[in-house]
Amino acid sequence: MSGWHAFLAVGILGVLLLGSPIGAAPSTASAPPAGANASRSLQSWSARLEQAWTQLVDARARKKTALAAATRARNRHRAVGERKVALYAEIEASEAALKEAEARWPALLEEARRAGVPPGILRDYEDRH
Repeated sequence: MSGWHAFLAVGILGVLLLGSPIGAAPSTASAPPAGANASRSLQSWSARLEQAWTQLVDARARKKTALAAATRARNRHRAVGERKVALYAEIEASEAALKEAEARWPALLEEARRAGVPPGILRDYEDRH
């Protein structure tokens, strides 16, 4: 093996074993890799968007369930007294929760856009209705 090949082999071995080329300054363990904060920020935004979407879907399901329960009770003539009040209170609460979730959804998308979340990530959420 010639001198140049030996040097190259030792350099490659150093990179494989140590993770850095020969002569490179040692990295500090406390410094996060470049882009780690951006990655963490994107994960945070994805989690926030997913949570808001889940709340919106849950609010829609809650309203649908409340309306169905009121319809069943009305059709069976069982919606009287406190039960009737509770059914209509649940309908009102579910409508309020849905209205809040629907208002928050586009505002959160706009906030994410202004924060620099890439369009590719936002597109997945914008297509949901």
